[in-house]
Amino acid sequence: RFQHQTGRMTSCVTVESLNTAQRDQRRVQDIVRAIAAKINAKFGGVNRALVAAMPNREQQPQHFNPWTAQAPTALVAVHVALAGAYDSAIPSMVTAACTVDRLMTQFRFSSRVAPLDARLDEHLAAVIGSAVCDVLGKFYDCNDRLAPQRVIVFRTGAFAGEDHRRMLELEPAAIKRRIREKASAHFDGEVHLTYCPMTKSRVRVFPSRESGNDNARSMNVPPSLFVDSGLTHPTAHEFFVNTYAGIQGCNNLQHCRVILNEAQCPPDVLMSIVAALAYAYPKANRAVNLPALSYMASLVCDAKRLLIKNGEEAPGVGDDFQFHPALLDGKLPFM
Repeated sequence: RFQHQTGRMTSCVTVESLNTAQRDQRRVQDIVRAIAAKINAKFGGVNRALVAAMPNREQQPQHFNPWTAQAPTALVAVHVALAGAYDSAIPSMVTAACTVDRLMTQFRFSSRVAPLDARLDEHLAAVIGSAVCDVLGKFYDCNDRLAPQRVIVFRTGAFAGEDHRRMLELEPAAIKRRIREKASAHFDGEVHLTYCPMTKSRVRVFPSRESGNDNARSMNVPPSLFVDSGLTHPTAHEFFVNTYAGIQGCNNLQHCRVILNEAQCPPDVLMSIVAALAYAYPKANRAVNLPALSYMASLVCDAKRLLIKNGEEAPGVGDDFQFHPALLDGKLPFM
């Protein structure tokens, strides 16, 4: 709340981290490095960039993926957080996060208040359309008035695992309708959309001779392991993915189903993008359990709902809810 009211960036260090550094001097460098990475990320700095293999290491990377280099491409995550069951003062929230550069290292986000009793209907779809259109407008502004031609949307949060046919009818259409309404301002009105709901599944797989182990202690399958046959629908385009290294035991896999693919993103390319984004979370040294965009969108939802819980006035349904103006323009104050 102090950040939001004053516009001054803050960063917290737990007492446990300081005590650990005091007990074990070997951990001091790791802790200092983690704090520096977090502060750099909060101010919009780049800690790492993920690129395809480069034969010439002296050449500076230009693109995140060869497929995204063929046309202006925006990666977008949409997260829906529902209102609290016992506290109606905290509204439902929709957040869209978007990459705005070719290396997918710079992010912009937009949050809008959803109906208190949000459900998979036209009202929620309209709020999602507005939030996605907001971040695509920021992509346009950050790229010298260049509109994205391809947009890949990862949909997480409430209703992401329910009634994909109904979702296909409502949400992509609402996004494209909102884009057409703002075509004169930001876009030419034509965006090729790929829409992918992602949910945490109850599917677990065990290491095999082919997959190998993450390490001998955890006995997990390695990160970036995909299952796209056998467990999947015989005709739908879907896959299961283990994006991160678990501590011990078998990880629950993320389930991703492509319900719309106007951008004609090949399955192997989409899976490589999901795997790479798991390593793109700015302050983590390892892969996280969601694509970084989806993880950040959920953090923004949590941060803004916490602001409302702590006394900030909630805007009306469908209205934008921004952080302090000094905390925008590429900064990540929610980390």
